[in-house]
Amino acid sequence: MKKSQWYKGDTLYQILLVEPVNNTGDGEDIKNPRQVLKQTLITKTREEFEKDLLDDETVDKLKNYPKAPPTKKDRTPEPNISSYLPSPGVVLLQELRKKLFSLSSDSDNSENLQLPDEDIININNFYDSLRTLLHCRKTSQLIAKTWYAQNQATTNDVGSTKCWDLFLKGNWKAISKWDDLQEGILDSLIVREIFLSTNKSEPDELKFSEDIKIEEFFSPMVDTQERAKFIILPNSIGWQGITLSLLLAGQAYRKVRENGIDKYHQITQPILSTGEIVGKYNLDVSFDKSHGEIRELALDYNSPCSTFQVTLPYPPIPNSTNVRMKDIKQWAYASEEDGDLPFYIKENSEFLIGTAFVSPPYPYIPVSTTS
Repeated sequence: MKKSQWYKGDTLYQILLVEPVNNTGDGEDIKNPRQVLKQTLITKTREEFEKDLLDDETVDKLKNYPKAPPTKKDRTPEPNISSYLPSPGVVLLQELRKKLFSLSSDSDNSENLQLPDEDIININNFYDSLRTLLHCRKTSQLIAKTWYAQNQATTNDVGSTKCWDLFLKGNWKAISKWDDLQEGILDSLIVREIFLSTNKSEPDELKFSEDIKIEEFFSPMVDTQERAKFIILPNSIGWQGITLSLLLAGQAYRKVRENGIDKYHQITQPILSTGEIVGKYNLDVSFDKSHGEIRELALDYNSPCSTFQVTLPYPPIPNSTNVRMKDIKQWAYASEEDGDLPFYIKENSEFLIGTAFVSPPYPYIPVSTTS
């Protein structure tokens, strides 16, 4: 792609839209009684995604993430899906970025601007490695959140009905109203289902922009004069794990109604960037491991697939003898900056270049990595 072509309005992107598999209330799909989610892969232009507004909760959770520029310079639309396309993935704390990079937002933006040698050294030695370790922590915490959510859903009633039964029946509104502690129980239950279904099938439905030609969806971009596409192609190895990839890039959503307007709620904040799920990592899940694995893939010339195969662990919840639920919860919601299990290291209120808790101090909670 040419410089900044990924920001153009006609560039193609993908999101995953999740909804209950059956909204009639019986929670059963005749073809697959175990299926709880309907997962729709939507491929549209960045300009089209600009019409899809984000709900207030999503906007608040993304306030510290960098936003992409609007498709047209003469307007500033409300926060929308396109505002975070491409996805930035996890972002290091601003105080830490200031220590690593000398360039500021008011720096000269001319074509002759060069990245200082110190910044290049800092990127290669610290930024990339710290961000990879944050991948590891965030993924481990995401898994812990799903465990905690399943425990809460199966042990708590909403009115006269188990929360878990409401989830199976597709009554997501009732769960959202009950979950007033902002623990994201519904979102974590959805994440769990995506993990469980990743290796079994592709999305249930595919939706495209009307002007997308079928050959665009199956061939990599070979000419810069073509419309750019930042998507996982069906003939890529990464297609098998596309639902999990989009989830971890923050490109998975569910529809909500807010002030009489249909908006989109992000299932989880981004861990990987769009570039990483499209061109670097191919994801799958293992149910019998408690640690992640990564291996390099042999690629053919002009291959549309990723360069690394990453297997994320998703074992069953350990029993209370091995790890207490309160410990799982503590790790799942641990702050990166403060508390008992921070990611960053502080000395006299100053953040240092280094990490504290990349993995949990408790056994049996999975640790995953993309390093």
